[in-house]
Amino acid sequence: MHAVSLSVCPPFLPSARLQPLDYASGVMLLDARFYPEHFDESLFQRLAIPAPEQLRQALRKRRAEYLASRFSVQQALATFGIDGFILTNSAARAPVWPAGLGGSLSHSRNRVCALLTRDKDRLVGIDCEQVMAGATAREMAEMIVNPAEQQRLMALDRPFHQALTAVFSVKESLYKALWPHLGQFMEFSDADVVAVSADCRQMRLRLTRNWSETFYQGREFQARLVWQPDEVMSTVIGWHNDRPY
Repeated sequence: MHAVSLSVCPPFLPSARLQPLDYASGVMLLDARFYPEHFDESLFQRLAIPAPEQLRQALRKRRAEYLASRFSVQQALATFGIDGFILTNSAARAPVWPAGLGGSLSHSRNRVCALLTRDKDRLVGIDCEQVMAGATAREMAEMIVNPAEQQRLMALDRPFHQALTAVFSVKESLYKALWPHLGQFMEFSDADVVAVSADCRQMRLRLTRNWSETFYQGREFQARLVWQPDEVMSTVIGWHNDRPY
């Protein structure tokens, strides 16, 4: 598949694009921008996305996130020949993708991103995060990284609060990639970041416990990161069994 611009709804949802990843064959990236300040309840009807009952009392921002993500994903799935699909969540709050298609979804303050693939052997996980404030990073560091990981981040040229945001994000991406195969929640300590590139655009993660014969203690995964001035997007993409991209 080639890159394609998707249907949008400005000024609420001014841009949405689906494109292949150059480092992972058969995987497509959805990247959309939305602005909650332009959200209006009438947009649910205009975009033909049912407003879920469970979000009736939710904050305006949460309802805007839901609408932007569901509409963008629906448009992306249409390029796979899957029309009118409304993404729902399981009891564990994980997205329920159409049969024969794997995916991962994330959103931040103004962004919706997703990975989509028809390859049943692919592991795909994505996460986008606003960069933490310095004070927040100091408060959360012990929860996210162990002392060895923290030393590794401190040695980078990138400010610590940015590097910690990146680690938070790649561990979230790894969790999302493994969830469909494990069905178990992961702690931040269940994977260590054992290597970081000098520009903080690649990281290598290693599982610290045995989950199964396939996802064993010591198995490693590669993460990639794309930086914006105030946010970072990470992906973890691999195979169900050990093999290169």
